[in-house]
This record gives sequence, structure tokens and C-alpha cells, in this order.
Amino acid sequence: MKKICKRCVLIALSLVMALQLSACGKEGKTSSENDTKQGGTSSVGEPVRVKEDGMLFETRKVDNPDITMLIFWDPMEDINEINALYKKIYGGNVEVLVKAWGQKASLIASYAASGTKAEIVMLSKTDFPVMSASGVLEEIDLAKLDSNSEYWNINNMKNLTSINGKNYGLCFNNLNIVSTPLILFNKKIFSEFGQKTPLEYFRENAWNWDNFRKTAASLTMDKDGDGKTDLYGYDVSLSGAPGYLMESNGAEPLKYTDNTFSLNLNDPRVLAAYQLYSDMYNVDKSICTTEFKEYSNFLNGKTAMTTIAINQMAQLYADGMEAGSIGFAPFPSGPAAQGKHFANYEGHLIVGSVKGTGNTDATLAWMECAVSVWNKLALDSPPEITSYLYNDEEKAVIKEINAKTVKYEDSGLKYTADGSYGTRYINTCFLTAQEMVYKIRENLPLSTVMEQYKPTLQGYLDAANELLKTAK
Repeated sequence: MKKICKRCVLIALSLVMALQLSACGKEGKTSSENDTKQGGTSSVGEPVRVKEDGMLFETRKVDNPDITMLIFWDPMEDINEINALYKKIYGGNVEVLVKAWGQKASLIASYAASGTKAEIVMLSKTDFPVMSASGVLEEIDLAKLDSNSEYWNINNMKNLTSINGKNYGLCFNNLNIVSTPLILFNKKIFSEFGQKTPLEYFRENAWNWDNFRKTAASLTMDKDGDGKTDLYGYDVSLSGAPGYLMESNGAEPLKYTDNTFSLNLNDPRVLAAYQLYSDMYNVDKSICTTEFKEYSNFLNGKTAMTTIAINQMAQLYADGMEAGSIGFAPFPSGPAAQGKHFANYEGHLIVGSVKGTGNTDATLAWMECAVSVWNKLALDSPPEITSYLYNDEEKAVIKEINAKTVKYEDSGLKYTADGSYGTRYINTCFLTAQEMVYKIRENLPLSTVMEQYKPTLQGYLDAANELLKTAK
């Protein structure tokens, strides 16, 4: 994959790489540097509700600002910046305990059993569900978390980190709209062929599947007359397509009721999502036929639209796209979504707290510092660091999209099982659902593909249900 600058990656994939680390993570103990307290809180009385430099949020009252962080990989630059900002605002030391990746589950369980406190625990989508179900994490009331940022939809994340109606953490990766997969489009191609852009449709409240399909088909053509298609309307990764389409139609492939997973493939909203992909690929032939080249195809002008995170604009421009030639809009709204738009929030890094710690105001304060730092890295860092500085027009579009993106609690979406998304079985189930796209690309009837894969999918769900029973 093309090299992307360090800070850009920190926002786009915010510590996803930690999921790939082996159990050989080194152990250690560090502490944030001692800065002079400039905080907006005091240990007694009412909180001083002011915004400090570098904070998107008003400060809160934190009685016990000294906190402990459990992390299972070497802290990166952004974590150090978050701890420094927390120290500056609240005056508390952040004791950072670096432990081996393989210790995570047993160590957190032992902390909870022994009453050892840790306000900040770095988790992932692969371990959070079982930990939250097994009672080793502190319940956190996210209603107390400020969410007045222009660029962040914190409320969209609540159902990703809740189970049985209770919340046990905050999911950070892809919390920011600028690290969310959207529709990117090549302005020059749209202008050349006189096509209305996705953003124009969006502003007219008409960015739906019908106009998406029509636009993609109109921009699929043999430009040089050699009998081969050399411009496609759309390209998307095979791994991402099912999720994007189902979410945009207010649907998901699994259900979670009474602490049990079940398949939801017969849901008309799910079937419609797969059918749209089949129609665009097999009938309109407007989806590019190459695999896993959505970045390079868009870069080289082979596709008019693609779905990748918009912070990859930095690398696209660095790799040669003309300045200002990229536009973006949310994913189009499906028929069942009735004009609502959903961003694809696929959480990887989840921050929780060990059960019994009891210092949730400090946990929430650290989370707000984290949001502030990551927002700054995404939007306001100097060009020499991010390779690209969003201009005023692009920032305005980001705000516009954020303002119109539906909150999960308003949409009815719970994205895979009330926050239980993440076990290796469910991940494997999703991968199998993605494999169904390969068969659809072979122009097999949708009903045939569904029946072929149901037994495999159900097997993964059975294993996940047994795992959750054990966790309970």
C-alpha cells in the first residue's frame, strides 16, 4: 500500500496496527511529564466550565486527577500528546503501564477481581465484547460526555460499546468523520461529462440509491472506442461493500436478541443491499472489475467515484491528483432509510475502565482530551506533518455532513448486536458475508448465494453464542 504519513495514519487507522501486534509486546512503566497545572477544574466545589487551549470541550470537575493507563503496545505520539493535554488541563499524572498483548484478558480480569484501579484501558474490537459481557469493565455514562465538536459524532458510537443497555467504553477509531469511508468523487470527470455531483444531490436531499446507480452507469464508458471499458462509475473494496450498502439501507446482517446472535439475511433491507451491488456489477457493469485497487483506480482516473476514508485525500494529492479535484459526500441513502444518511463507523480502538475503579469523571476527561488531540491531528495539523491541510471549503463540507449524519439511536441501527460486534467468530462471519460478494460477481442468483453460505455463517454464530454464554 502506498506510504501514508504517520499522523494521517494515526487518524485513519488510529492504532488498528495494535491489533496486528504479536504477544511479544514489551512491558514497561512511564509517566507523563510534570507540567504546571493550568486546569479549569478544582478538587472541591463546582467545576469551572471553560475551554482551555487545545480543548474542544469545556473542562469538568475531577476530584482524583491522577490516573493509571493500561496499554498493550508501545504508546505512540498521539497517546503522549493526549496525556500531556490531560496533565495541562487537570494537573493529574498519567501512569502508563505497558503490558504484553497476550496478557490483556487475564490482567484486566485480575485487576477487577483484586480491586486494582485503572481509569484508562486500551481495548480492541476483538476483545471488548467478551470483557464487557463478563463484568470486568466499569460502566460509563456517555451522557456525561460533552459532544459539541463540529467534526465528531460521539453519540453515533454509543451502541458500539454497549451491551444489554449499558455502556462500557468509547470507541475512537473512525469516530471522526474525516477517517470515515465516504463517497469520494473526481470533480474533473463529473465536470467533463456534465454530471451532477454526489454533493449536489446530497444538498438537494436526493442522494439516494437510484441517483447513485444512475450516476455510476452514466459515467461508465469506453472513452477511446477500443471496445473496452476504460472509465467506471464506481469502485469499492470487496471487503467493505456489504457493510456500506447494508448500513446505508438501515440494515445489518445479524440480529441480537435475548443475548443471542441470529442471522438476518432474509431481511428485505439486507437483500436489497446485495441486489444493488449485483445490479451495478452484473447489469450496469458500472463497478470496476479489478479487485482491491480502489485507491489506485481512483488516483489514475479509472473510476469517477470510490469509497475510501477522506483523509486519504492527502496521499491522493501527494501521488499526483490535481489540487482541489476531489470532492466527497456521505454514502447514498437506501430506500428503507427514507432519506437518512449513515456514516460507516467501524470501531477498532476502544477505551474502557477497569470495574471498581470508580473514577469515571477522570476517564471522561481523558476521553475528551483524546477527542481534542485526534481532531487536531486530523484537521488542523500543519501540512508538513499531515501532507495535507483541509481548506475552509472542505472543512465546511465536513461540518455539513456531520450535521446531517443520523445518530444510531435515532436510526434503529445497532450495528451488529448491541455492541457485541468484535469476537473473532463474528469477524469471521462478516468475512464470510463478504465472500458472498465474490459469488454475486459471478452473476449467480442472490437466493443461491444466500442458501450456499447460510450454514457456514450459522456455524460462526453458534460459536459466538457459546462464547457469550461462557462470558456471562
